[in-house]
Amino acid sequence: MESQENKDYFELLEEKIEKLIKFLQSLKEEKKILLDKLKALTEELDQLKETNNQAKSRMASLLEKIDHLDI
Repeated sequence: MESQENKDYFELLEEKIEKLIKFLQSLKEEKKILLDKLKALTEELDQLKETNNQAKSRMASLLEKIDHLDI
């Protein structure tokens, strides 16, 4: 009887371990997806910052030209 209980216990333990492994694999996949999204968003943010800096520079240049006008 005890042998059967041990067998049942180990089967249950094996099932739990397999579920845990699958869960960890899904977390690993989700982490990769999130890291890819983070990379894309970081690149987009960098692009937006660069565009913003270019616009500021152009505005500063235009304002400087306006300041030099003798009106």
